[in-house]
Amino acid sequence: MAQTNFAWALHAGVAYKVTPSFALELPYRYLNVGNAQSGRVLNLYPTIIPLNPLAQVTFHNVQSNDIILSARVPVQ
Repeated sequence: MAQTNFAWALHAGVAYKVTPSFALELPYRYLNVGNAQSGRVLNLYPTIIPLNPLAQVTFHNVQSNDIILSARVPVQ
């Protein structure tokens, strides 16, 4: 069964020019992709007997906060 969710992101960042040909950048991203559901879960651990062998795992409100430090140099 296919399902489509609304996803959204927020981006912000700053850059500091160290020299005319080198800059440091600190961007931020918030990403929210809503809910997600897996397919059938296969248990490979032999000592655990699953309650429902066709069970699916549901993840609620999947989101990510990312901060990245990067350097920018011109391509020659």
